[in-house]
Amino acid sequence: MKRADDLIRTSLTAFAMKAFAQRSEQHLTPWPYVNYLVWHLERVRSGALKRLVVTLPPRHGKTFLCSISFAAWLLAHDPAAKIIGSLLRSRARGLDKL
Repeated sequence: MKRADDLIRTSLTAFAMKAFAQRSEQHLTPWPYVNYLVWHLERVRSGALKRLVVTLPPRHGKTFLCSISFAAWLLAHDPAAKIIGSLLRSRARGLDKL
């Protein structure tokens, strides 16, 4: 169990998959685009990438991966981190259902 906990702490993909499984009966599949997005998000965390704009079709996990999982994972590693996000107000109201 310790290895799984360590992986969740160090891997955004593992963290997001665990978080998704806790919030839904479905599983987050690490499709190639998910791994690519996570790679970029991890570069943001390391400071190698200063800005990131994510454009994906609807229902591809942008909100869950970027606004929920990444934000939580980043703040777990750096509680003083500053996060700027953009959501349409109508979409933001539905986040409580995720």
